[in-house]
Amino acid sequence: AIERARRATELDPSSPSAHKTLGRAIWNSVTEDLAATKLAISSGQRTLLGEAESELKMAQSLLTQGNGHDEEIPFDLGTICRFKDDVPGAIGHYKRGSDLSKALAASDGRAPDWDFDFALACLYAKTGEYQDALDQMKQIIGKTESWSQDRRRVESRDYRDWMQSDPDFAAMRVHVKWEPELKKL
Repeated sequence: AIERARRATELDPSSPSAHKTLGRAIWNSVTEDLAATKLAISSGQRTLLGEAESELKMAQSLLTQGNGHDEEIPFDLGTICRFKDDVPGAIGHYKRGSDLSKALAASDGRAPDWDFDFALACLYAKTGEYQDALDQMKQIIGKTESWSQDRRRVESRDYRDWMQSDPDFAAMRVHVKWEPELKKL
C-alpha cells in the first residue's frame, strides 16, 4: 500500500488524496508494528511517523489552497503526535479537528465526529489529567452517533462502553477518587 500510494504522489503531486493515502498507509504500518510487538517506538518508526506527518500536512495544505477540508487529517496528525509523545501537539490537532467537525456538522445538518473528543479524553486519562478526561467524557457520554468522513456517513457509537474497555482509562478505573466519578457516567 505504501509503495502504491507513493507512486500516486509521484504521478500527481498536487493530489491531496494521494498524499493523505500515503501518510495514512505509513502511520498505519507503524501502529501495526507497535501493536504486534508491544515495544517502545524505535528511531526508524519515529522517522516513518515524521514522513507520514509530512504527507498529511501536504494533503492538508493542498486542500486549503483549494478551499477544501478533510476531517480525518487532524485526527491522523493528532495520533501521530501521540505516538511521538508530543502531547501538546496531539491535543492541538484533536481540538482543531473537533472544532472543524462541529462547524461542518452544523452547516451540513449532520452529527459531528465525536471520536475527536473521545481521543482527547483518552489522552487526558493516559497522561493523568483525570479531571480533564472526565470533563471531556461528560460532553460525549450520551452521544450514540458520530460522523465518519472516510465513509461519508453517520456511524453508531457507544462511548460509555469504549471508556470502560479502553486501556487509557485503566488507571482511572481503579483510582479511589476517579473510579466512582467514571461510574456516574
